[in-house]
This record gives sequence, C-alpha cells and structure tokens, in this order.
Amino acid sequence: MEFPGSLGFLSLSNNQITNLSGAMFPNSLITLRLDFNQITNLSGIVFSDSLKTLNLSNNEISII
Repeated sequence: MEFPGSLGFLSLSNNQITNLSGAMFPNSLITLRLDFNQITNLSGIVFSDSLKTLNLSNNEISII
C-alpha cells in the first residue's frame, strides 16, 4: 500500500485488514486508525515520529 505524501489523517477501520507488510505510510501522517481489523503481526512495521495517534484497538495482535 502506498499513500499520498501529504496525507495527515488516514482511517482504515473496519476493513478486515490482516497484515501491514509492504505498507508505506507517509511521514506527514499524524493520525492513523486501524481499529476493528484482523491485524495479528506488527513485526517490522515502522511508523514516523510525526505520528501522534495510532488506534489499533479490536485487532488480534500477537506479535509486536
């Protein structure tokens, strides 16, 4: 997944996403909502220092 470089807010809630491998979130992203998906693994995922709000609630995360 690739997103526009100027994106500040992104909601991917309720999308049955299972993994984030290959996701390239822009450095401009301040808020990212990934709640109510089926994400199990966050291994190797790096978020920018500009990210202030990350919602991963209601997933099935077992590996960080």
